[in-house]
Formats: sequence, C-alpha cells, structure tokens
Amino acid sequence: MNSRLSIDPWRFHHPLLPVPAAEEVVDAPETVTLLLPHGAECTVAAGSRVKTGEPLCRMPGHGSFASLSGTVRRIMPWDGGPRGQFVAVIIARKAADENHRLFDPVEEATALSSQQLRERCAQAGFHFPDDQGPLLFTALDEDVDRVANRWCVEKEFDRVVSGLKILRHLCGNRRIVVALPASMPEERKKACSPFGEVVAVPARYPDAAVSLIIRRHPALKSSGSVTVIDSKRLLALAASLSTGSAVTTMHVSLRIGRKGQVRLFQTPVGMRIADLLSRCNVAVSDGMQLILGGEMTGSAADSAAQPLTPDSDALLVLPPHEVVLSENSPCVNCGRCHRVCPVNLRVDLIGKYVEFSRNGEAVRLGIERCIDCGLCTAACIVRRPLAHLLAFGKGALPRQRSGGGAA
Repeated sequence: MNSRLSIDPWRFHHPLLPVPAAEEVVDAPETVTLLLPHGAECTVAAGSRVKTGEPLCRMPGHGSFASLSGTVRRIMPWDGGPRGQFVAVIIARKAADENHRLFDPVEEATALSSQQLRERCAQAGFHFPDDQGPLLFTALDEDVDRVANRWCVEKEFDRVVSGLKILRHLCGNRRIVVALPASMPEERKKACSPFGEVVAVPARYPDAAVSLIIRRHPALKSSGSVTVIDSKRLLALAASLSTGSAVTTMHVSLRIGRKGQVRLFQTPVGMRIADLLSRCNVAVSDGMQLILGGEMTGSAADSAAQPLTPDSDALLVLPPHEVVLSENSPCVNCGRCHRVCPVNLRVDLIGKYVEFSRNGEAVRLGIERCIDCGLCTAACIVRRPLAHLLAFGKGALPRQRSGGGAA
C-alpha cells in the first residue's frame, strides 16, 4: 500500500482565499508578445504569417508556440530584469483564427509506447529529463493568489486522474510522489494512489512550498534531482495529446486590492497586463502597483505593457492607497520572522549578515535552506525586505565560492 506522509502544520496560518467556482474566458487581444529563450533560433521572421500553435523557434518549450494566428509584426530583444534576457516575438491577430495541429490526436495515450508518447510530448513543448530521478506531482499552489492548481484538482479531478495515468505510463518504473491537499476526500486520494505515493499536505499557507515537501520526504530528499509538474500543467499535457495541438492558453488568477475576490481567467499566452485589465474594466493609473506571481512570493511588473508568461499565473493589482513600500529599517529583534519561518531559520540574523556581506555566517545559519515563501517579510513589523535579502544572499553564494565574494 502506498504510504502517506503528513507534513506538520505551519505555525503561521494565512487564510486561503476561496477557489473560484468557474473560470472566465478572455478573448484574444489584437497583439500578443511571446518571450523566447535568449539566443533561440527563430523559425519565423518579421512579416511572416503564423497559425495558432505553430512553433516559433528551434528550442521547444512552454511559450514557444504562437498563441494566435496572425502576422509577426516585430522580433526584438526583451530585457526581463531579474528573469534574464529574452527574444520577444510580437504577433498581430488575424481576423479568422486557424489552429495548427502538430500531430494526430491520441485517443488512448497508454496505447502508445513510452518512447512514442515522449516524442509527442516533446512536440507539444513538454520535456521530461531522461534521468530516473523521482517526479513530484503537486496539486497545490505556492501563494494565496495562485488558485489554478487547487481549481484544477477540485473542479477537473477526473481529468487530473487521466493525466496521472498518462504520467505513470510515460515514466515507467520511475518513482512518482503525488502531493494532495489533506482536506481532499479519502476516495479521491485513493483514486490517485495507483499512480504514485500520496502525500497529504495541510491546507495552510504556504501549502505548496515544493522545496519543503522535498526536504521532508526521504525519497525526494536523497535524490540528486526532482522533476516537478503541477496539476494545471498536467491537464495541459493531456489536452495537447487529445487534440494534437500545442498549449496556447494559460490560467491567470486576478485580484483587485488586498481584500478583493480572486477571479480565474483563461487567457492567451503573451497577453499584456493592460489588455487583461481593460477587459475587466480596470484602468491603470499612476501609483498603482502590479504584482506578478502572487502577493507573498511575486515581484512587481515593470509596466502594464509586460506580457503574461506561463510562470506569472497570478496578478495582484494594488491601488495607490494600498501600496506599502518596504523599508530597510533597523531590526527591532521581535523574533516574529523566526517564529513564522517554516524551516526554522533565524531570518533576523541572516538578514543582518547579508546586509554586511558576511556570507560565511549566513551559510552557517542555513540560508541555503530558505524556501522563498515570503512569510518573514509578511510578519515583519518594521517591513524589512527580508525575503529579498535572503534571495540576494543565496544568489551571492556561487560568486563567493568562486572567489568573487567576501566571506
């Protein structure tokens, strides 16, 4: 029988927002901006026509397919700031949309060999490492604003099970761990158990800190690498195999104001933030803050012209009166950040060591165990940017070990 690991409840309870009852579909905008990996060899040129789902470069991956049919207006470099450099392909929509089929639809994926299935997955932009390390399927979300994974597992459970069946066939004897909400009914947990070891996670924030799940599971912790796939990605894989087309849409959860209700939208990949907000009758104004990726773990968008990419599946819009700027104020030694840390780090001390470039001391206190949940920043009464300090400190470690940083 598959064992079930129960992860200890968190000491800091952040109330989860309700999962929307139904998703809202947003019409494709007049233009989309698709970001390709820097240095990718584009298969299209400015002025050429593309169809929905047509590959745009020779480096297949999520977002490398045209999300609508139209004309390539421009190809240009794109500075993604902390995310790195990209190649932006701007496509203007054509009046009549045409779908581009990559391969014949698969009625029963398990009828194919694992190699045939892997090849079709690669055609649709789903790549699985060749190593035999474990695979973690998570039906949980990483932030209170991110609701797509919970929505999928609650509203589309039968399709999730079908996707797990495909995943089991694709991975062969490879170990699969299935992380599910502890509140899920037992019959649903049992339905997932034939495809992997079920891990029950309490529905408290951060209920899906993937790195924490890996650290607390012996088989995952001892492995060299873990492949992670979430429920919305698994459903997209199943849909691609059944239609023979690439994924060109994504789920975006939108919340207006800190106390607003979450709305879940299905949008084309590459849609601008401004286009989504205009369809919700929200006007972008000076002083407004746009946070991509959720309130706790997200980052501010450069502008409303920034495109929505598959890794920015949540958008929080803060009006000017709700914007609170972090200040690098002196620590008052209240200890709240330490008490709420899921991995029990002395965040207050580590933050101070990072400020003064004492990276060796930060490593000694376990900075590498930080899971980037953002709870320390939320708990800090003087609003120190603790999560950013720890992220900066972890980013400096490779430079330090190569001789480029101070000990």
